[in-house]
Amino acid sequence: MKPAAPARPVAAKSATARSAERSVEPVIPDVQDFPYAIRVSSEVMESNGSTSMASVCSGVLALLDAGVPLKKSVAGISCGLVTEFRADNTIERYTLLTDIIGSEDHFGDMDWSSAAPATASPASSSTSSCPASASSSWKRPSTAPATRA
Repeated sequence: MKPAAPARPVAAKSATARSAERSVEPVIPDVQDFPYAIRVSSEVMESNGSTSMASVCSGVLALLDAGVPLKKSVAGISCGLVTEFRADNTIERYTLLTDIIGSEDHFGDMDWSSAAPATASPASSSTSSCPASASSSWKRPSTAPATRA
């Protein structure tokens, strides 16, 4: 009997982990200000939500607790989209969820995670299981300001 191949990370989880790292890296002090090696490791034993956003928030808290003079704090959140479709795959109605839990992630149609300091562009990742034809229903003009206050 041939042994099973080693498990590989799911591509979406790898992208999410990279976005978590990209959101924390810019706040790490310059080597001139903090000339020490820094290693943050996050091991999640159980999850009912976003492990990457938990890693961002707990990693930043751990760095602050260790005395690392971060340039800013970073926070992250995971959001989701649950949709109901008509027979022609257009969206009948939808609900946006914030701080999603495991079942909302599993049964939802799209999820995305975003993390950043308050004054920077967020690092984001997303996964979607919506029909491609439904994406045209999401297109609408943005009412958000062009720049952050």
